[in-house]
Amino acid sequence: MLHQVGRLFLAAAAIFLGGCANHFGVSGADYKLGSAPQGEGLVAFSSRYVFACNNVIMGPVNPYLHFAKGDSQFGAMMYNPLLPYHFENPPGYFYVLSKPAGDYLAKDLEVTHAQMNYQLPIAQQASFRVREGKVTYVGEITVQVTGCKDGGGGVNGKVTLSVANQWESRDRALFAERVPNVDSNAVVVDLLKLR
Repeated sequence: MLHQVGRLFLAAAAIFLGGCANHFGVSGADYKLGSAPQGEGLVAFSSRYVFACNNVIMGPVNPYLHFAKGDSQFGAMMYNPLLPYHFENPPGYFYVLSKPAGDYLAKDLEVTHAQMNYQLPIAQQASFRVREGKVTYVGEITVQVTGCKDGGGGVNGKVTLSVANQWESRDRALFAERVPNVDSNAVVVDLLKLR
């Protein structure tokens, strides 16, 4: 019974929180990089989410990885059971986002648990650069949550990031499908920097 209630809550939270925005960025045959606003560029990446806390009754839902540049930030959804994945084995999403040029840092992983939002810090520094008028591919970013403890009324765990270059093996084709008017040969591959 508890398992069914947990699944029902997960589905309700996903419906409530998941339908709020175009999560995956720019798309369409009419998009042209030259038509982007002055001072902006595109950042492309794929994402995977690993919640490796088997001792927790019900894990947090709708995790968003936040990146910040100065006072502004944006989030990339890592998992939503109601949105289809863009690739499998293991599953994940692909993003192409128009952002102001500059350096971005991974800030935190925001999760929802028991109708509360929590920001979990990232265990290492991670950064990338958006170049004005260009597309930068920063890799396949895997977010892993480990070391959780159930109870205490909150969400905890260690959040680590890893990065892999999947441009030639998968992500170039996803990019060409998402934004066919932008030449995938002109994409700058500059992977997320981890320290």
